[in-house]
Amino acid sequence: MEEKKRSQDLENWLALTLRYRRKEREMEQRVAQVSGLCLNEYYLLYLLSNRAEKKIRLQDAQELIQMSQSALSRLVKRLEESMEEPLVVRSICNKDRRGVYIRLTEAGQDLCDIVTEEIRGIVEGAAEDICR
Repeated sequence: MEEKKRSQDLENWLALTLRYRRKEREMEQRVAQVSGLCLNEYYLLYLLSNRAEKKIRLQDAQELIQMSQSALSRLVKRLEESMEEPLVVRSICNKDRRGVYIRLTEAGQDLCDIVTEEIRGIVEGAAEDICR
C-alpha cells in the first residue's frame, strides 16, 4: 500500500511539472516573439515594475528570480545594452557601497507593459490548469 502511494505521488508530481513546463514554454515563446526577451529578462522587468521605486538590490532580485549572481549580472548587462535605450540601469547603493541596485527605465516599463498585456491570455487561469 505504501509503495502504491509513493508511486502515485511521483506520478502526480510528474504530471504537475509537465503541465507547468508546457505553460512556461508557451509564455517563453510569446515573450520572445513580442519583445525578443527571454522569460527571465521579462520576469526581472515585471518584478521591477511592481516595486514602488522601480528598483531592487541585485542580491534580492537574485533570490526572487532564482538565478546565480553571475547569471543575473549577465542578464542585467543584456538589458542595459540590448535595445536602442537601456531597459534597466545599475547604480551603487549609497548606504552600502558594495550593494548594487537595478532600476527600471521608462523604456523598460513600456516594454514590460506591452509584454504583460500580450501574455495575459496565457497567464489567466494558468494556476488552475497546472494544479488540476
